[in-house]
Amino acid sequence: MSVWTLAMLAAPAVILSVTEQLSWAARIANALFPVGVFGLWLACSRRVAATVLSTIPFMVLGAFQIVLLFLYGRSIIAVDMFLNVVTTNPTEVGELLGNLLSAILTVCLMYLPPIVCAVVGCVRHWCAGRRALSVVRRASLSALLVALVAIAVSLPGSRPVRPLIDIYPLNVLYNIVLAVDRTERLENYES
Repeated sequence: MSVWTLAMLAAPAVILSVTEQLSWAARIANALFPVGVFGLWLACSRRVAATVLSTIPFMVLGAFQIVLLFLYGRSIIAVDMFLNVVTTNPTEVGELLGNLLSAILTVCLMYLPPIVCAVVGCVRHWCAGRRALSVVRRASLSALLVALVAIAVSLPGSRPVRPLIDIYPLNVLYNIVLAVDRTERLENYES
């Protein structure tokens, strides 16, 4: 369950590492950073089912990112896309989603199984073994360290890795902050 969840949480970053115009260091960091962070998060508790459920907000972002990749073939979720989500009416949403049936089915097949397994695991009080958690922690920490080394190695170069722009999901979270800020500034704008 947690391996599938980790793969699904990291999938958008791995795909973006291929589709985006990134340096080799940014590709490595972008692919491995989420593996390291989410792997450490999933291995932080023996109650892995509850931990999987705690990642649902990131699964939603991942699903959104995958749908946009189906739609446009590249690029992270932009600030304007978040603004469109909160200002679009149900008719427009229905028209758009009707054209994205294959993307929606893919996202459902990717993200629903770990959620269903996690709910069952919570009900049945599943716990991960200490040894398995230890292996996941070591592997995740290794992935995170390689990502950080790739970032550090890129700094003196002509195309340094910019985590808030190049690394998923940091870039998407940063765009959410920018969208909220833009919305607040527009609402408080005095003519």
